[in-house]
Amino acid sequence: MLDVSSQGNRVCQQYENLAQSSSSSLSTSSTLTRQIVNIDSLPVEMIQKIATYLPTTDYDNLRVTNRTICDALISINSMHTALAEKPLYGAQGAYYKICAEAKHLAARCRRLTECEITTLLNIRVQPDFTINRAISVQFQYPIDDLTLNDGIMEIVEAFCKKLTTMVMHQKPSSCPALRYRYQYNISIEMRTFDAQAEVIFQASNLCTLSQLSDFYACAYQLYNELAIPQRIYLTTMMVKLHRFWRAHPPANLDRQEVDNTIRSYVTLLRSGNDVLAYCKAAKRNSAGEASSNP
Repeated sequence: MLDVSSQGNRVCQQYENLAQSSSSSLSTSSTLTRQIVNIDSLPVEMIQKIATYLPTTDYDNLRVTNRTICDALISINSMHTALAEKPLYGAQGAYYKICAEAKHLAARCRRLTECEITTLLNIRVQPDFTINRAISVQFQYPIDDLTLNDGIMEIVEAFCKKLTTMVMHQKPSSCPALRYRYQYNISIEMRTFDAQAEVIFQASNLCTLSQLSDFYACAYQLYNELAIPQRIYLTTMMVKLHRFWRAHPPANLDRQEVDNTIRSYVTLLRSGNDVLAYCKAAKRNSAGEASSNP
């Protein structure tokens, strides 16, 4: 009779011997040796290159890990000074600009009032079924907050004016179908009800990738023209629109292509996401304080 148990033991022993011999040969192989490298042992240029892929908060955290890395990486405050002294180009200049602007934006966010935080979080984007292929963006805030009203109206009107100017400078073809592409039908409406004010920005006929790209290109131009404290409403509106179009792409457009087209405006979206992240954190902290102090 075949002893199954003894045969199984022999097979297991063979596999164990094979594994041990393979392990020893791999460990002695010069081509497969593994070496752990600490980031602070890398050349300074490589440390700086790695750091440019980090968000600004992570960049600051990396700088304080040890003295070597701190010496290799310039502080964000120094980036701002360097940009003020002379223009910097290429990837380094772009990253310096992003970090310096993010620092100023964070400082503006820390000064947001409770009404501003609530207004930014509650910006609504929805389809407007009264007009073909239309979307509306709604801002709601207390009717007696004149500062908030003026800030929102100023940004929305500036964006509409820039978008209208851009459309007028386009050279429409004699083909009616191509001319139709540039008719955005932009409008702004203000309503008041129950001590609340509502500003509604409305645009229609956004139905091609080139139109979406033009729309965000216009917003990015305005973003660069505005002072940093004024950017919060524009960037938040553009992020909310991005989320809407990603969930509900215009008819006949591919969802991924819509997302990729809008995502190319990295700085605009990053700023808006930073503002919303700060507002959500401030709201959570406020709710936590209220629950701990009944």
